[in-house]
Amino acid sequence: MMTRTYMDTKHTSQQPQRQSPVLMSNSYGIQRGRSVLPSDANSGSLAAASKRSNPLTPHFEHLVQKLLKQWHAPGVSIGVVDGDDIYTAGYGLAALPNVPATSATLYATASTTKAFTAASLSCLIHSGECPQLARGWDTPISSLMRDDFLLHDEWATEHVTLDDAACHRTGLPGGDFGWRDTDDGQIPSDQHRVRQLRHVMPSLEPRLQLQYNNSMYVVLARATEVVTGNRFPEILRDKIWGPLKMDNTFLDTYQALNTRLPLARGYNWNEEHKEQREYPVESVRSSSGAGGTISNVIDYTRWIHCLLHRGPEIPGKVHDDLRKMRTMDTDETLYGLGWVKTLRYGETMYIHTGGKDCFTSYIMWFPEHKYGLVAMTNTGLGSHAARIALAKLIEDRFEVPYKKRIDADKEFEKLWRPEGKSPQDGLKMWYPDVQLPSPSDVGLLDIIGTYRAPGHGRFVLVENERVDKSGNRTLLTADTSSKDRFRNEKWHMRHVSGRFWLIEVFDSIVDVCYGFHGAEVIVGPAGQVTGLKITLTPPGSKPDHGFVLFSKV
Repeated sequence: MMTRTYMDTKHTSQQPQRQSPVLMSNSYGIQRGRSVLPSDANSGSLAAASKRSNPLTPHFEHLVQKLLKQWHAPGVSIGVVDGDDIYTAGYGLAALPNVPATSATLYATASTTKAFTAASLSCLIHSGECPQLARGWDTPISSLMRDDFLLHDEWATEHVTLDDAACHRTGLPGGDFGWRDTDDGQIPSDQHRVRQLRHVMPSLEPRLQLQYNNSMYVVLARATEVVTGNRFPEILRDKIWGPLKMDNTFLDTYQALNTRLPLARGYNWNEEHKEQREYPVESVRSSSGAGGTISNVIDYTRWIHCLLHRGPEIPGKVHDDLRKMRTMDTDETLYGLGWVKTLRYGETMYIHTGGKDCFTSYIMWFPEHKYGLVAMTNTGLGSHAARIALAKLIEDRFEVPYKKRIDADKEFEKLWRPEGKSPQDGLKMWYPDVQLPSPSDVGLLDIIGTYRAPGHGRFVLVENERVDKSGNRTLLTADTSSKDRFRNEKWHMRHVSGRFWLIEVFDSIVDVCYGFHGAEVIVGPAGQVTGLKITLTPPGSKPDHGFVLFSKV
């Protein structure tokens, strides 16, 4: 059985001409004629699948272009694996004003990295080359790096295992509030990230509930370094990317920039000014094993093909690990090693998404049908365009009745919110009982200044009266979009009542609010401001992610 790879390289609104898909030789390292006979394949079904026509048709291109325009998404690259046929194409723009998105365009793929991290650790476990991993996934993390891995709870420190970390069952809260770099603005090492966890308060006992936590996949990446003595990117290359010939996949922005392949620039739409806002090119190294991958759909289809066919590039026991679900997320979803398992149109599907500000990726595969898809897009706000495009491909592939198919226009009406969230949304969530606000007994000049919390970095609060177009007024601002924050954030603080404030979390590039925190000014016995208590989840949340106390310095 031969792998047939079909690549369509140009689909842009500026350049409507279209190259017909052709059988590629090895333009990007694709090996024509490489045998991929899988150990668990049904040759009859694969033969039938190989007769399917290219799904990336001119009609589909027209749909994608419509979605990109509707959702203000600059571009998207898509890959499809169907049996042993692989199809890839790019649509729209990788960079404004006129750089086309192609199959080879590189994107930051964020949390789809987690499956690579888990797979590399699984390889180390099953190879037997690391005696420290003799207990497999039940290995306590502290036994590998006792000086670095210290949680707030002593029992958790001693008993939390690799499996707990991989399945988000450590008891640490979800979200990325504690995901901070060093105070001097330098990109921290994975070791530094691991050591920060001692300052993070747990929100649950371990193993009670899945709480999606990026930091623990940095812990897993660091664990691979400790047991091998090698750098994490080298481990990924040795165990996963190298065997799969994923030669254009990286864990470093600057390595990607040094290739001859185009690196997509990230954008989000600013509704007020009717323009795309470009994000700076930043290093992804700090995301490490949680979300640091940069790749393209060509390489990701190799990964999908291997997963579908239990390819020999990675050991059989690793395939078993990746397909095994380990904890329940919702009534309909299970979570394993970087994969969510669920049903889509009655078919078993493995899926994971990745998102970071202005990049979004989707990867999904249906093992019984040897069918998988990937989409990478250079936007966050308009990423539903890529999701809907993949849904259309799936619906066609499984011949879903039209009355059960996704309605693209209704999805747009329901989800398109370029203006962000309103202050009233935050007030209803965080302070629903405040009817008659009382004035603050603390002056603004006493509140402004620098605040710091161990493991959470620092921010500078300044007086900055701001009135939005709806007349909503904020008084204080903290620009937290520098290197010591995970995201491009700016906080605007609105006084609510007494010493209580609402923090509106803004994307500092596109200038829209996408979330909130509660805040309480802490006053010492002498009447001076000593800190700011930041509450992470609204009252009544389950689980309650607690608070972080920032001290004024």
